[in-house]
Amino acid sequence: MPALNGWSTQQLTEFLAAIGTASSRAAVVRLAVERVADAVEAEVAAIVIGSRLAAQVGFPPGAVPRGLLQRIAAGEDPIEIPGLGRCRTAAGRLGDDDEMRVVIARAGDVPLSGEERALLRGMARVVNLSLGNLRLLKRERAARRASQRQAAEIGERQRLLEALSTVERMIADRAPLPEILDVIVASIAKLVGGELVGLRLLDPDMSGVLRMVASHGIPLDTFQEVARGAVGAGAGGLALEEDRVVVIEDYLDHSSALPALTRLGVRSAAGAPIRQDGKPVGSLVVASTVVGRRYRETEREALVAFADHASLAVTDAARTRQMLHSALHDALTGLPNRALFSDRLDQRLVGGRRVRPPTAVLFLDIDALKRINDSLGHLVGDEVLVETARRLTTSVRTEDTVARLAGDEFTVLLDAVSGESEALAVAERLLEAVRQPIVAGGRQLSLTASVGVRLARAGVDRSADAMRGADLAMYEAKARGGGAVALFHHDLDQRAVRRLELEGELRAAMETGELRVLYQPIVALPSGRIVGVEALVRWDRGSRGLVSPAEFIPLAEETGLIVELGAWVLGEACRTVVSLDRDRGAALNLSVNLSARQLLEPGLEATVAAALRASGLHAARLTLEITESVLMADTAATIDRLGSLRGLGVRVAIDDFGTGYSSLGYLRRFPLDAVKIDRSFIEDVTEGTRQAALVHAIVELCRTLELDTVAEGVETREQAIRLAELGCELAQGFYFGRPIPARDLARRLASWAREEAVLLSGARILAAGRSVRRPATAVRSARGPLDFASGG
Repeated sequence: MPALNGWSTQQLTEFLAAIGTASSRAAVVRLAVERVADAVEAEVAAIVIGSRLAAQVGFPPGAVPRGLLQRIAAGEDPIEIPGLGRCRTAAGRLGDDDEMRVVIARAGDVPLSGEERALLRGMARVVNLSLGNLRLLKRERAARRASQRQAAEIGERQRLLEALSTVERMIADRAPLPEILDVIVASIAKLVGGELVGLRLLDPDMSGVLRMVASHGIPLDTFQEVARGAVGAGAGGLALEEDRVVVIEDYLDHSSALPALTRLGVRSAAGAPIRQDGKPVGSLVVASTVVGRRYRETEREALVAFADHASLAVTDAARTRQMLHSALHDALTGLPNRALFSDRLDQRLVGGRRVRPPTAVLFLDIDALKRINDSLGHLVGDEVLVETARRLTTSVRTEDTVARLAGDEFTVLLDAVSGESEALAVAERLLEAVRQPIVAGGRQLSLTASVGVRLARAGVDRSADAMRGADLAMYEAKARGGGAVALFHHDLDQRAVRRLELEGELRAAMETGELRVLYQPIVALPSGRIVGVEALVRWDRGSRGLVSPAEFIPLAEETGLIVELGAWVLGEACRTVVSLDRDRGAALNLSVNLSARQLLEPGLEATVAAALRASGLHAARLTLEITESVLMADTAATIDRLGSLRGLGVRVAIDDFGTGYSSLGYLRRFPLDAVKIDRSFIEDVTEGTRQAALVHAIVELCRTLELDTVAEGVETREQAIRLAELGCELAQGFYFGRPIPARDLARRLASWAREEAVLLSGARILAAGRSVRRPATAVRSARGPLDFASGG
């Protein structure tokens, strides 16, 4: 390539200086064509990129022959140019781009010299270098702007993350929900630059209404107007209704705009839904009064992020409330549980300067819920508990507390009572509420309850003592037969200790053989012949003496030991009667009591069948006795159970007949074989005509229903004679014999055989000619419904 001389070097230096001043690509290519044309005295100069013209001189605007320039770029020389004639041409490539070239055309036949061509190539390199520098500068500037934008976005995201982290820590620390929502509103206002921010949730007390719970920048008078709003109104109302992000950029003209915000001059708003367990329950809204305000994508993302965190906070708060409620309330009835009841009682009993009226604690226990659960199922039992809870709650004041402790036990806290009389009156009202028939499982059930009452004073009594005292009083009421109210007195503490000791001793007695089965004769009237015995249990502690059946039988029933004890008595008695058959030829019938707890046991039929099978006693000689109070607890279930027992071949007798309030109806409905007339009818049967008439009516009714009758508690010869006159077929009591051990029973049988002719000699003539039905096969004494040990 020819070397550049001084002229060419000067031209190239000036060209480089001129091009260096250009700050854009367009300026570079414009200066380049002008300088190139001047340098080589060309009439035409241009820079072409393929078929596109970048810049030119020499042609009028709009009249550039592009095809001609492309021919020059392709190397055509010379060339005819309209208006110039024959011209010599030259072209130079700009850098590595084959399509980008500098072309010139000079009129005449003088070709470009080698020096001119070298200058042209040098200028092309300068143009290419300048354009490259401009491209590099542009990229650098773009990269710088991108970096700045990225840095700003990173900073914005960092601030967002920090704010969200603050909210997350508050949620994790179980901060109060209002505090969390206030932080969310303040944070979104700072990050998005929202002039107005509001967070609203559905009002739990007003359907379809959103209530403002946190806000930023809203003037007081406007706040009062927007504190509550309808779902679907405004950006927030739409976000909740449609469960999506809503952006309104023409707020003044929007159909859902809130009038209070349009008066304030709001021009744009954006809202995002707040959800609780995935269900929309509120919205977070930002709004601006700036004309032309548009919410960028990052701002919308921040709004959604804060709305999502508000959702977390609302959901967590609801679950926390639910957990707290579950921890302090009974799941079935919704009543306060033991923990909440105890806490409220503690608060009532905290000492203070002011003297306050006493607080009353009531313990209420449903007397027969286990029977219902075992016979009709726990679902029916649950219905009973729910209805009982409702009745108890509606029977007390709103400031009082009704709680369910466990199972069938309820407690009531009466705040500020005047004294014992008021507390007892409330207890009676609760009893009456429970007594009303309950329909559950398609059945009408009649229930009773036992209530214990204990008064306590603030600063004097402890809550644990108050609850224990009410509990002891409740057991006192239950010991009276249930359906009663008992007031705590300090003797109950000693009784409780005694009961606990006795329970342990009873368990040991069942292992050590201190329990014995005694047998009381049952005789036929008027002959006085022994036809059966009733098995009764006694607890003989040797040198420490006997324990009254009235003391240990209820305890056995309460603790469940009665099931094991009853099974043992049944087996032992069956074996004894069979051995008397073998040794004495006395085919005695056997009567054994069933307690309420035994009657509920699912395996009762199997227990009875096993006792009969093991002893060899014929089923027809065994009578199982239940008290009338047991029958009244659950009619349908008891009928089913008695029917299955009779299916084994055994007989069933109703004990204590006449003590219930609907005895005649039970005689007709229940599968019975015999009736035992309560001792209360027998005591005065020889005096006047009223008691005798009642006994006679019972006997005649039973005869009509083909039921045997047994008189309990016969203690005198006169009573026995009178009962025979009234047609009673069987009798039992101290007059005929006290309960005796099995070893003495054989001897007594022989003596009774010799004495029976004189026992009722006065009655034989009176009974002559009377048709006497077959004697009943089972009887027992007339103590309480659980009394295996009571006699005559």
